[in-house]
Amino acid sequence: MTTATCAICSVALTRRWRNYRGVLVCTGHSDMPTCTFCFAPAPHHEHNFRYCTRCRGEAVDDNTARSIAAEVMTRLSEVGVTFAVRPTFRISDGTDRPTAFEGQGVLGWTSSRSIKGRPTSIEVVLRRGLTTEECAETFAHEVGHAYARSYGLRHSLLEEGFCEAIAYFYLLQYVPGSEAQRQRIIKRADDYGDAFRTAATTIRSDGITTLLSQLRDDPATRCPATADRCSRVKRSGTDADFTTEYASGGNP
Repeated sequence: MTTATCAICSVALTRRWRNYRGVLVCTGHSDMPTCTFCFAPAPHHEHNFRYCTRCRGEAVDDNTARSIAAEVMTRLSEVGVTFAVRPTFRISDGTDRPTAFEGQGVLGWTSSRSIKGRPTSIEVVLRRGLTTEECAETFAHEVGHAYARSYGLRHSLLEEGFCEAIAYFYLLQYVPGSEAQRQRIIKRADDYGDAFRTAATTIRSDGITTLLSQLRDDPATRCPATADRCSRVKRSGTDADFTTEYASGGNP
């Protein structure tokens, strides 16, 4: 019988070790910086990210990231995510991110310019070197910001909830193997998680097109009215709580 070895130092794992998504690592690396994406010990540093060996191997190149972004735009447009001001897109190593988005864990951001309160330009930026799942989730989330900005929605917490709902929808429908990312969205325990569950309640009750219409037509007053129904979507929820309504892309 072959003895398993540590993925970092190749020492035989005969006593204690930790399992990170099937990657076995001995306890001698407990003080090592952790991976930006999965929190396993990270011996690699590239693109201003920390990578474990697995996530480094899963990182996509710029052309693949652009293809993923184009696919996200196409799929979301099919359920009504269209823009009053169409966003531009670029890839960054993260060194030019705005001061409001500090930290290694910032995977993307959306910037906009307005004249007299009307948006004139919107830019979505993705960090270079994301994994396939993180690329899709982050871009879908940022597309939500771009949609909200293009129609003048500036309620930050509500906007984040909407963006998380869009990202969840895309992962559920189009990204096989994204269970970990979806569960992270569902179980988030802070205000942003509550905002996601508020948006998800509207999708469960009335369909994603209704949520899009509410945000576009009367973002200041209509969408917050769903907050009193937020408790219907529990933090312990599973994909089964959302699948039917998200899959329909419309009213159930």
